[in-house]
Amino acid sequence: DLKCMAKVANAILILRNGNSAFWTQDLDDAMANWCTRFIGWFTSYWIALEEAAAKNNHGSYYYAQLASHQLIANDIEGARATIETYFNTIYMNQITATGEQACTSLSTRPYHYRAYNLIAMMTNARIGEYLGLNFWNWTGYAGAGIKDALDLAMTIPPGDEIASELYQPMAGVAAQYGDPDGKYASFLANVDPKYPSAPYFLWCQPFSESGLAAARPGFSPKRDSAQRSKVRDGMILLPLAAAVGLGWVW
Repeated sequence: DLKCMAKVANAILILRNGNSAFWTQDLDDAMANWCTRFIGWFTSYWIALEEAAAKNNHGSYYYAQLASHQLIANDIEGARATIETYFNTIYMNQITATGEQACTSLSTRPYHYRAYNLIAMMTNARIGEYLGLNFWNWTGYAGAGIKDALDLAMTIPPGDEIASELYQPMAGVAAQYGDPDGKYASFLANVDPKYPSAPYFLWCQPFSESGLAAARPGFSPKRDSAQRSKVRDGMILLPLAAAVGLGWVW
């Protein structure tokens, strides 16, 4: 299960494009060669092709994984074709006119899978953006898209499921589409006053910190002043990371 491969690709692209002395040509070549071999298996073996044909989160993550491996392998055109294929095939039937994700609503954990597939859709859109494609406002056959799916999901109580699974895609939607009436920031401030100290908040910018104490650099009752300084210094690296920022996958 390599759903997190977008994070790996993100890290490698930062090191590669930043000409890091610690990411040598030998390492880059070895990783690219391994990914090329993996792509050969991933696009031909029956169990992988079953995932590619799946209409739910399995299919969504298949394309995110494939495009991530292609980026590492320097197959830019291949990655672009992968993202275009996703948004022109299974994505087209994943969101109903109301914003419901039909592929997840009947599952045993619908709240979880709504958030889970949202992350996959957004990861594919972010990879596409890196490749010069804009699928953020792409709508399926029912006329709804990613933002509609999040807006519907946030109105449904989690029940016995983990409510925080939706917070990350909510911040991502707010950063991408804007939050002019503050509904996303208000929602998060109400359910999790510490959300500005969450890692996803750094990735999902611009997005309001709602004036919460957790937005202060180094906020944590367990950190001493030296550790707070490290956090402040670490935030300087954000623009470089955000320049690539391929995935939200947790």
